Amino acid sequence: MIGVQGQFLLSFKLDDRDVVERPQDLTRFYVKEEAGNVLPTFLFEGYISAYIVTRLNENGILEVSMGKDADTLITCNLYPIIVSANRADDGRFWAKVEGFMAKPHYFNNFHTRASALLSGVEVIRQVTTPFFRWDSNVETSEDRQHWIQPNTSDMSFVSHIWLRSYIANSWLACGISIIDETFILRDMKRLIGTEPRWNFTTRPTRPTDIMVMSALPQSTQGFQNSYHGYDQPPSALNLETGELETATNEITPLLASRGEVPRAPQIDTGRRAMPITRTANMHDNYHRALTSNQANIQAFSSFGVTLDLGDAFERIRVLDLATFADGSRGEPGAEFVAGNYIVASVARHFTGYTQSTQVKLTRESAGGF
Repeated sequence: MIGVQGQFLLSFKLDDRDVVERPQDLTRFYVKEEAGNVLPTFLFEGYISAYIVTRLNENGILEVSMGKDADTLITCNLYPIIVSANRADDGRFWAKVEGFMAKPHYFNNFHTRASALLSGVEVIRQVTTPFFRWDSNVETSEDRQHWIQPNTSDMSFVSHIWLRSYIANSWLACGISIIDETFILRDMKRLIGTEPRWNFTTRPTRPTDIMVMSALPQSTQGFQNSYHGYDQPPSALNLETGELETATNEITPLLASRGEVPRAPQIDTGRRAMPITRTANMHDNYHRALTSNQANIQAFSSFGVTLDLGDAFERIRVLDLATFADGSRGEPGAEFVAGNYIVASVARHFTGYTQSTQVKLTRESAGGF
């Protein structure tokens, strides 16, 4: 175990052996989680024994423990994909290892099956709980049907259901966190109605405040709007009735202070998506859910601020609700960056003696609550 008590502790095990024997042996360890149905990734660089080098393969799982102190350690198993190693002068090896959370069967095991008549949220829970701890603020959604997995991976099946699940006046977001290897699902409107879990600030005044060393706001609204912000509604032929239906975007502003997502009023693209069909086994909002969910995801990615935090490990997860204050409260333009956000990604950087965290927060527009 290496680290500084009260700031961070870190250890690596493989076959119950220590991978890093001394702090100076760890050059760099980087682990990142992002919102979306994607596995966290990692990069390890440091000096390791010959035995560890030979075991860094598909059966050699790295068991990593990390936390602020011994009482709050979390453990995550990591799967090596790319291993580069050079022999060092002392008989050991300097190695660079890249990979992801040790759940390769989540995207490699294929199945052909159909669910019972259930909502999308219920099926997502059934599929993900064999792999992850489940954490959701919603038990069901308004989209009961037989969800069909046509010889695809469980990861692909979950993405298919997630993007076609429907909740009126809201939408679903998901993420996978290294904290307890958790699959997180959130009804976004319900999440926004809760108290922020984290308070990031450049001028901390309370014990619960987290010090921000630097902050970089960035807006990509023009690109995001062009990519998916303006309607490209598909025409859907109902095979049961023979009627032609149109699925339109439903963007639900949740954190934008003006209650709307900025749009260029002069743009009327007139674009239409490819024609599609609707069968009796598709819930009433099957196609609308896809276009609306994609539009809401893009809108919520259009304004962000990247924060460099202090040297203490915090159990921050993707899709946590957070507030950020840059010390400009009351000054002109303060609302441009201050307010509530969703945690879109968490990247943790370790050496043998230091730890730092970079968090990206996002919302639909510059001005927010």
